[in-house]
Amino acid sequence: MNNSPNSEATRSQPDQVGPLLPGVVIGLGGALVMWIAWLLTHGPAVLSHSGESGSGGTASSGVTGAVVALGMAVAIALGVRIARGPGWALGLIAGGMSAVVNLMLLGSVLTEQPDNTAQMNEAANRFRTEALAIFGGFLGLSLLVGLFAGWIGSVLRPGEPKAHRSGTWISRQAMVVVLAMLPLIAIGGAVTSTESGMAVPDGVTSYGAVSVLFPLSLMAEPRIFLEHTHRLFGTLVGFNAIVLAVVVLANRPRGRGLAIVGPLLIVLLTVGSMGANHAGAIGDLGMAMLTGLAAFAGLGFTHAMLSKRLLAAGATGLLALVIVQGLMGIQRVDENLIAVAAFHGIFAQLVVATGVMLWAVLSPTYTESEGEVSPEAAALGAKVFRFAMIALGLVILQLVLGALSRHLGGRPGGTHATLTHVVNSFVVVIVVIMVAALCTKGDAETASGRTLKRTGAGLMAVLGVQFLLGWAALGVVGVGREHRPIPLADQIGVADPIPLGEAVITTAHQVGGAALLSLLALAATWGRRTARTSPASTDARSAEPLAESPESTLGTAPSV
Repeated sequence: MNNSPNSEATRSQPDQVGPLLPGVVIGLGGALVMWIAWLLTHGPAVLSHSGESGSGGTASSGVTGAVVALGMAVAIALGVRIARGPGWALGLIAGGMSAVVNLMLLGSVLTEQPDNTAQMNEAANRFRTEALAIFGGFLGLSLLVGLFAGWIGSVLRPGEPKAHRSGTWISRQAMVVVLAMLPLIAIGGAVTSTESGMAVPDGVTSYGAVSVLFPLSLMAEPRIFLEHTHRLFGTLVGFNAIVLAVVVLANRPRGRGLAIVGPLLIVLLTVGSMGANHAGAIGDLGMAMLTGLAAFAGLGFTHAMLSKRLLAAGATGLLALVIVQGLMGIQRVDENLIAVAAFHGIFAQLVVATGVMLWAVLSPTYTESEGEVSPEAAALGAKVFRFAMIALGLVILQLVLGALSRHLGGRPGGTHATLTHVVNSFVVVIVVIMVAALCTKGDAETASGRTLKRTGAGLMAVLGVQFLLGWAALGVVGVGREHRPIPLADQIGVADPIPLGEAVITTAHQVGGAALLSLLALAATWGRRTARTSPASTDARSAEPLAESPESTLGTAPSV
C-alpha cells in the first residue's frame, strides 16, 4: 500500500517514454540471450575437443545459428509483451540493437580463417571477400526477426498498450548489466580452473587481431576459446554498462558533475599507472599498487553515491569499476602477473555485487514511497543490515583465501590459504544462516519485506549448494596440490589436457561465491532501506520518482 501524499501526483504526471528506450533495453536483453545460446551450443564441443583446428566448430554452425536466432526471437517477443507498446516499432528497434551488439560475435566469421596462430601475422584483421554479403544478410535477418518477434509479442500482450516511466526501463537495463556479468564470472572462473589465462599473448588485441575480429577457426583450441570468450563477454558487459550510464545521466540529472569527474579520475589513475609502467617509470609492483588504489577508490565512490541516492554517479561509478577491471585484465596478460590475476578475480565479484546493489536502488519498488514502516520492521531492517555487513566481510575474506588457494596451489602460502578457507567456511555458514533467518521475518505486506523474504530464501538455497560444492572442490583438488604452471601461448599445443570435471566443479564453486556475495549485498541494501524508511524520509524518497506503482513494475525489482 502506497500512502505517500506525493504518490498520486507522481502517477498523474507519468514520466512517459516512447519506444526508443524500451526497444534498446529489449534489444540488449535479446543480444545477451543470443550470446549465452552461442556459448552453450559452441562451448561444449570445443571443450570436449570435438572441434578440429581450422574448423572452429563449423560442423555445428547450423544448430548454433538456429538456437541463437530462436533465442533472440523469444527474448524480443517476451520483452514486447512486457512493454505493451507498439509491437512493430519495439521489434524493429530491438532487432537493430541486437544486431549492433551481435556484430561483436559475427566479426569472428567475417575475417579470413587461418589454420593456426602462426598465420595470424598475415590474416589478422583481414576480411573475407564475402564479408559484406554476410554482414548485409545478418543485418536484414536481425531486423526481420525483430519485426516478427515484435508482432508476436504484441499479439500475446495482456490488455491494451500502456505507457511506462523511464525509471522502469532504466531499472531493467541495470538488470541486463547484472545478468551479463554472470556468464562473464563463470567464464573467468573457467579460465583460472583450466590454466587458460595466458592462452592469448597480447592483452589488448588477440594474436594481433582486434578482439571482435578474432577468427572463429582458432577458437577450436579450448584454452584460446575460454580466454578469448572471456574478453568478448567483458566487452559485452562494458557496452551494457555504458548504455546504463548514458540513460541514467540523461534522466537523473542530480550530481551530474560528480558523476563525470569522479569516475574519470579513477580511470585516469589506472591508465596512468599502466602508462608509467610501460615507460619504465615504475615497476610491476608500483603499477599493481596504483591499480589497486584506483579499484578501491572506485568501489568506495560508487557505494557512497548509492548511499546518497546520487544515481547518475552510481551508474558512472559502476562503469568505472568495469573499465578498471578490464584494464587489470590487460595488465595481467601483458606482464603475466599472478598477483594481479588473483586480485582481478576477487575484484570481479565485488563489481558484480555492486551492480546488484545499483539494480536494487534503481528499481521502482525501492524508490517509490511506501509511507510509514512499523518500528518492528525498521528494527528488523537494521538487524539485517548489520548482520549482512558482517557476513559480507567474512565472504570477502573467503574470496581472498579461495583466490590465493587457486593461484598459489601448493606453493608457500597456498596450503595455508586452503586450510584457512575450509575453517572459515563454517563461520560463514553460521552467519549467513542468521542473515537468512532474519530476512525471512520480513513483512509480507510491504514490498521491502517481500524482497527480504525472497532474498533470505535465496541465501539458504545458494549457501547449501555452495557448501557442498566447496567440499567437492576440495575433494578433486586436494590440499597442497602441486602447483600447475600456466602454459604460455606458445606452449598450449603441448600442455596437459584440461581436467574437465575438476574445472566444472571449481568454476561452479567460484560462481556460487559470487552469487552468495551478491545476495548478501542485496540483503544489506534492502535492510538499510527498510531501517531508514520513516515519515520524515518519505518526501525525500519521492523527490526523484522513477516508476509507477508496484502493480505495474513486473520484473523491475531484483528478487530471488
